[in-house]
Amino acid sequence: MGAGKVLLVDDDRFMRMLATAALRPLGCEIVEAVDGEEALSAAAEHRPDVVLLDVVLPKLDGFEVLERLRAMPELAETSIIMVTTAGLPAEIQHGAEGGADGYVVKPFDHAELRAKVAELLER
Repeated sequence: MGAGKVLLVDDDRFMRMLATAALRPLGCEIVEAVDGEEALSAAAEHRPDVVLLDVVLPKLDGFEVLERLRAMPELAETSIIMVTTAGLPAEIQHGAEGGADGYVVKPFDHAELRAKVAELLER
Protein backbone atom coordinates (compact mmCIF):
# COMPACT_ATOMS: atom_id res chain seq x y z
CA MET A 1 0.00 0.00 0.00
CA GLY A 2 2.23 2.84 1.24
CA ALA A 3 -0.05 5.66 0.10
CA GLY A 4 -1.93 6.13 3.36
CA LYS A 5 -1.31 8.63 6.11
CA VAL A 6 -2.37 7.95 9.70
CA LEU A 7 -2.61 10.53 12.49
CA LEU A 8 -2.01 8.79 15.80
CA VAL A 9 -3.36 10.82 18.75
CA ASP A 10 -2.50 9.58 22.23
CA ASP A 11 -0.85 11.26 25.21
CA ASP A 12 0.76 7.95 26.22
CA ARG A 13 4.13 7.54 24.48
CA PHE A 14 4.09 3.75 24.99
CA MET A 15 0.66 3.43 23.32
CA ARG A 16 1.91 5.49 20.36
CA MET A 17 4.90 3.15 20.07
CA LEU A 18 2.65 0.07 20.15
CA ALA A 19 0.29 1.48 17.53
CA THR A 20 3.21 2.48 15.31
CA ALA A 21 4.64 -1.04 15.56
CA ALA A 22 1.23 -2.51 14.66
CA LEU A 23 0.82 -0.21 11.63
CA ARG A 24 4.39 -0.33 10.30
CA PRO A 25 3.69 -3.39 8.06
CA LEU A 26 1.06 -1.34 6.19
CA GLY A 27 3.75 1.03 4.95
CA CYS A 28 1.69 4.08 5.83
CA GLU A 29 3.10 7.40 6.95
CA ILE A 30 2.43 8.01 10.65
CA VAL A 31 2.07 11.46 12.19
CA GLU A 32 1.77 11.76 15.97
CA ALA A 33 -0.03 14.18 18.28
CA VAL A 34 -0.10 14.13 22.10
CA ASP A 35 -3.17 16.23 22.94
CA GLY A 36 -6.43 17.43 21.43
CA GLU A 37 -5.17 20.81 20.26
CA GLU A 38 -2.10 19.29 18.62
CA ALA A 39 -4.36 16.71 16.96
CA LEU A 40 -6.45 19.43 15.30
CA SER A 41 -3.45 21.33 13.97
CA ALA A 42 -1.71 18.13 12.80
CA ALA A 43 -4.89 17.01 11.03
CA ALA A 44 -5.24 20.36 9.26
CA GLU A 45 -1.57 20.37 8.25
CA HIS A 46 -1.14 16.72 7.23
CA ARG A 47 -4.65 15.81 6.00
CA PRO A 48 -4.51 12.17 7.18
CA ASP A 49 -6.54 9.38 5.61
CA VAL A 50 -7.19 7.81 9.02
CA VAL A 51 -7.09 9.23 12.55
CA LEU A 52 -6.57 6.95 15.56
CA LEU A 53 -8.00 9.15 18.29
CA ASP A 54 -7.67 8.43 22.00
CA VAL A 55 -10.76 9.40 24.01
CA VAL A 56 -8.93 10.67 27.10
CA LEU A 57 -6.57 13.48 26.10
CA PRO A 58 -5.19 16.66 27.65
CA LYS A 59 -6.62 20.03 26.57
CA LEU A 60 -9.50 18.66 24.43
CA ASP A 61 -10.92 15.16 24.83
CA GLY A 62 -11.30 12.81 21.89
CA PHE A 63 -15.02 13.50 21.48
CA GLU A 64 -14.39 17.25 21.19
CA VAL A 65 -11.62 16.60 18.65
CA LEU A 66 -13.96 14.27 16.72
CA GLU A 67 -16.66 16.95 16.62
CA ARG A 68 -14.21 19.62 15.44
CA LEU A 69 -12.67 17.38 12.78
CA ARG A 70 -16.13 16.54 11.42
CA ALA A 71 -16.90 20.28 11.25
CA MET A 72 -13.85 20.97 9.05
CA PRO A 73 -14.95 20.58 5.40
CA GLU A 74 -11.51 19.42 4.24
CA LEU A 75 -11.46 16.67 6.92
CA ALA A 76 -15.14 15.76 7.11
CA GLU A 77 -14.58 12.53 5.15
CA THR A 78 -11.45 11.47 7.06
CA SER A 79 -11.85 8.05 8.70
CA ILE A 80 -11.66 8.24 12.50
CA ILE A 81 -11.21 5.32 14.89
CA MET A 82 -11.74 6.12 18.56
CA VAL A 83 -9.34 4.42 20.99
CA THR A 84 -10.36 3.89 24.61
CA THR A 85 -9.45 1.91 27.70
CA ALA A 86 -13.06 1.43 28.75
CA GLY A 87 -15.11 0.53 25.68
CA LEU A 88 -18.32 1.36 27.53
CA PRO A 89 -21.49 1.13 25.41
CA ALA A 90 -22.40 4.78 26.14
CA GLU A 91 -18.90 5.87 25.05
CA ILE A 92 -19.12 3.83 21.84
CA GLN A 93 -22.56 5.27 21.09
CA HIS A 94 -21.29 8.81 21.74
CA GLY A 95 -18.46 8.24 19.27
CA ALA A 96 -20.77 6.72 16.65
CA GLU A 97 -23.20 9.62 16.96
CA GLY A 98 -20.28 12.01 16.55
CA GLY A 99 -19.25 10.34 13.31
CA ALA A 100 -16.55 7.88 14.39
CA ASP A 101 -15.91 5.09 11.89
CA GLY A 102 -14.95 2.55 14.52
CA TYR A 103 -13.69 1.79 18.00
CA VAL A 104 -10.62 0.01 19.37
CA VAL A 105 -10.23 -0.88 23.04
CA LYS A 106 -6.80 -0.72 24.74
CA PRO A 107 -4.84 -2.84 25.04
CA PHE A 108 -5.53 -3.51 21.37
CA ASP A 109 -4.57 -6.55 19.36
CA HIS A 110 -1.98 -5.57 16.74
CA ALA A 111 -3.61 -7.61 13.98
CA GLU A 112 -7.07 -6.19 14.74
CA LEU A 113 -5.81 -2.59 14.71
CA ARG A 114 -3.86 -3.17 11.50
CA ALA A 115 -6.90 -4.77 9.81
CA LYS A 116 -9.23 -1.89 10.78
CA VAL A 117 -6.79 0.75 9.56
CA ALA A 118 -6.04 -1.17 6.34
CA GLU A 119 -9.77 -1.44 5.61
CA LEU A 120 -10.24 2.31 6.07
CA LEU A 121 -7.17 3.15 3.97
CA GLU A 122 -8.59 1.09 1.11
CA ARG A 123 -11.81 3.13 1.01
